[in-house]
Amino acid sequence: MSVLQTDPIPAHLDALDAWLAERGFDGAARAAVTTLLAAGPAPAPMSWEEFKRACLEQYSPQLRAKATRHAIEHAFRELDALNVRAVQDLDVRLIARIVSTRDPDLSPRTVQGLLRQVSAIASHAVAFGGLSVNPFKARPIRTWVRAGQLRDPGHITKAEMRRIFEVLDADVREKKGRSEWCSRRLRCFVKLIGFSGLRKNEALHLHVSDIDLAGGVINLVSRASYRLKADSAAKPVPIVRPLADELRDWLSHREAPPFSVRHASPYVFPCVRTPTPWVFGSQGTRPLCRFQEVARRAGVKGATLQKLRRSVATHLEAAGVGPAMIARILRHSPQVDAQFYRKFDIENVQAAMANFTY
Repeated sequence: MSVLQTDPIPAHLDALDAWLAERGFDGAARAAVTTLLAAGPAPAPMSWEEFKRACLEQYSPQLRAKATRHAIEHAFRELDALNVRAVQDLDVRLIARIVSTRDPDLSPRTVQGLLRQVSAIASHAVAFGGLSVNPFKARPIRTWVRAGQLRDPGHITKAEMRRIFEVLDADVREKKGRSEWCSRRLRCFVKLIGFSGLRKNEALHLHVSDIDLAGGVINLVSRASYRLKADSAAKPVPIVRPLADELRDWLSHREAPPFSVRHASPYVFPCVRTPTPWVFGSQGTRPLCRFQEVARRAGVKGATLQKLRRSVATHLEAAGVGPAMIARILRHSPQVDAQFYRKFDIENVQAAMANFTY
């Protein structure tokens, strides 16, 4: 050690290799030293803001779905709220803080979803060289939060659906002008999901050209403006008679006055003033808000568009449709259908046993 401290170290790599050989260093040690010096100084650690930008670039719309990017952005906001200011802060102590600061009434599965996004962020930190190991390697997500039993989100009964339809019909009869047009649009939108089981965004991004009334099907198509949730979602959906009548009525009024000055729109449910799909609007005017307001007037509590879709599976089962066919109609796996969509409905059970006897 004293020799290395007192002798001048050659700057040229070839001379350095000879210098090390003279002092008894073997070939592997000499190669490691020269390789390290040839690589130059280690890059400066990435700042938190630089890391966020680099990470979000991996979730651009061309690479990942918009919903996935939004989930990662939400995770970054949660980390910022916990005063994370460096990539090195992504350790097990941070995970413990995330779990301990959640609202106790929050669903455990929601917390697990957030942890999955944080784990993805930590994996990118490892790939970028800012973190030595993903903290979830030491302790998996399932050990941080117990998922617990799924809360039954419920469904909308047939009687409740009839009351909702009655309110929608009354609005169309009683309102005039723009209000009547908006009421017709909402009625068709609700019945489209209620009779076909389409997902909310599938219905909102539906084109008029996708509807084949003569053939009795709706052809779901992925487009650059909206990608379907999965390849399995791009399947024809049957149009039942009540829905066919409603679609004919709506399509005949869709471009009628007082909106004749609006540019033509390819969407079945356009906005009032623009040809864009009805996915925007101020609070209270969006599809979910309008549907919930109608459901409230019909005396139906906790109504959501997801419940509306789930109700299709529940009532199809009562009509004698098998699990495999229900899964095909809703375009997901039978396991998902059994766990999340087909729900217990006392009226359906009573009707099924109405003629039972010994």
